[in-house]
Amino acid sequence: MTRNQQKTLDTLIASHRIVKIEHTEQAIIRCTARFDLPNGIKAGDVFYLVRSDTYAGYYYFVTWNQVAWNCSCPATKPCKHQTSVNTVVIARCQAAKPVAPLAAFELPSDTGFDMRREQEKIAAFTARAAQAKIVKGWETALLNGQRGFSLMR
Repeated sequence: MTRNQQKTLDTLIASHRIVKIEHTEQAIIRCTARFDLPNGIKAGDVFYLVRSDTYAGYYYFVTWNQVAWNCSCPATKPCKHQTSVNTVVIARCQAAKPVAPLAAFELPSDTGFDMRREQEKIAAFTARAAQAKIVKGWETALLNGQRGFSLMR
């Protein structure tokens, strides 16, 4: 690593824009914050850690702000980290099994609940999620099957 690269790495570490993770070679790691992080991620927020090509063993933070992906790397945006997370989330969403329609059952007529209308809503939502290019419900896409992941400090 050159002296300039080391200086840049030190700056990224000090500003909480990069984190070192050992004993893994995963390219993308899905995380849920258990507490507020110094870089603005709040407890309960889902974020992704994407491996840096420049700094071995270091990962950048990629978050979703309800409009677009944000990456903590110094590259011009959109960067390859944002693109790779978006690709993984879309692939996971499209591969997810569609939600089965609710089984028909009888409710008292005074509840105002329309089963047919609810089934149509579920079918429409499932179709939109499968066709989405940018997924707004990205926190429901699991990276490792049904196992959740959390980062411990």
